Amino acid sequence: NMECLRYKQAEYMAAEATKLLNERKNAAICIAPESFASAEVVNNLVDTGHEIYEMSASRLPSELEKPVAENYASEAEYLEAEKSYKISYERYNIYAAQIETMVEQGRAQFLVDVSRRKPELCYRVIPETEKREPEEKDTVEKLRTQDKRNREIAIEKGVEDVKRLVREKVVPGVDFQPLEEELLYYVMLSFTRKENFTKLGISNHYSLSDEEKAGIIPSLTTEQKNVIKRDFIVKHLSDTSGNCKQSQLLLEFAALHFPDKVREIKEQYNEAYRKKHIRIEERIRELQPFNSEKAEEAVVAGEEQPETVETPDPETFDDPDTADIPLYPGLPEHASVGEIPEEKEEAFNKVIETLLAESETVETPDPGTFDEPDMADIPLYPGLPEHVSIGEIPEEEEETFDTVYEEIAA
Repeated sequence: NMECLRYKQAEYMAAEATKLLNERKNAAICIAPESFASAEVVNNLVDTGHEIYEMSASRLPSELEKPVAENYASEAEYLEAEKSYKISYERYNIYAAQIETMVEQGRAQFLVDVSRRKPELCYRVIPETEKREPEEKDTVEKLRTQDKRNREIAIEKGVEDVKRLVREKVVPGVDFQPLEEELLYYVMLSFTRKENFTKLGISNHYSLSDEEKAGIIPSLTTEQKNVIKRDFIVKHLSDTSGNCKQSQLLLEFAALHFPDKVREIKEQYNEAYRKKHIRIEERIRELQPFNSEKAEEAVVAGEEQPETVETPDPETFDDPDTADIPLYPGLPEHASVGEIPEEKEEAFNKVIETLLAESETVETPDPGTFDEPDMADIPLYPGLPEHVSIGEIPEEEEETFDTVYEEIAA
């Protein structure tokens, strides 16, 4: 949990910085310019009453580790290392003493740098042009103010920890308590519309303070509770758009209280959609060939629908059924697209051309003879010219021809 980790790091930095400040009474806290100091660390230190300055600081000289004889291969090497250590230690003491003297004289200042992973005691040389303000002496008023601020900080930190607790932990599954009921209305009161304030016994108010909310809750009547709950529902359900579950719930809620108005609104926009839908389908009919399979299915579906379009039930939330709108209004019923499939159209045209071009009577067999009539002499399709024999129709088109002929004969 990164949030928890940052919180723990801020606590550690604040504790270490406070420890260094206690060691150096006149030290201040600083962060290096353009550093990536943690915001949590800075805020934590500010909350504890410390001032933080943005300035550069120099590290204090570090004391060298004294050599140990066991770490060297020979006594000569150890003696040489010890000699070097003594020289460096003397330089360290001189350098540290100089810094202490400069701080005492007001020419330098100790700083606790919190820009790094761990607070570090540093120092800076004060420029001659910089005037240091005299230190403010403690007074009773100053101490009272500091104590008040410390109390506020304790409350603020306690609240932050409790917020973290209730967010991270699961509330036990016990019965809903009376206090929780009051808290629920306290939360919902924030969303009550000012038009309903008079119903709660409040006038000349544009908003409710926390104290006013807490004062209203114990004496709420059933009617006032309904006002609060409904305003809460309106506030959260109305934050929606498009066709989604929340929009459907909003329509259900509105239809429950304003059925006539909701019906008028739905009829208005459904009618507008119906008109646009008809125009679009007419345009599709112009672009889509009549003899295609899709057109055939579309027209048959359109012819089976009633002529009038029923308005959707305002109590339901289904969109208007597009199948209720005629796809090809104005066409006669027999002009159904697709009655002659595309693969049979050529055979039908041949039959029609033959009937129109060569219409002749069919010869009747001589009744004076008793020979069994030759089946080839009996026309298969009476009313058609003799040369229209079955052999002239390709086998794959014969069934189509029979169907067409039966329709013509009928």
